Amino acid sequence: MSRERLLTDAMRRLFVVTTALVIIIAVQLFVLTEQTESYFAWTIAVPLSAAWLGAGYCSGIASCGCRRGSDSGVEPGSPCPQCSA
Repeated sequence: MSRERLLTDAMRRLFVVTTALVIIIAVQLFVLTEQTESYFAWTIAVPLSAAWLGAGYCSGIASCGCRRGSDSGVEPGSPCPQCSA
């Protein structure tokens, strides 16, 4: 028996703000990998490491547009999305 709950307006606004911040961080890390000393909070010496972190942030953007909490693929109490399958 599944009980679906719609996201509230406050949660949706929080997702929008979070998504905007994550997009900024993702661009700084994924696109500007050589300039992390100028555009990011700390210097990342290896550009591939910065790109890897940026790709991780990009993957988090996809779950912010869900209409229901169950659409994100993350079950309550689950430590990671892969564990909720």
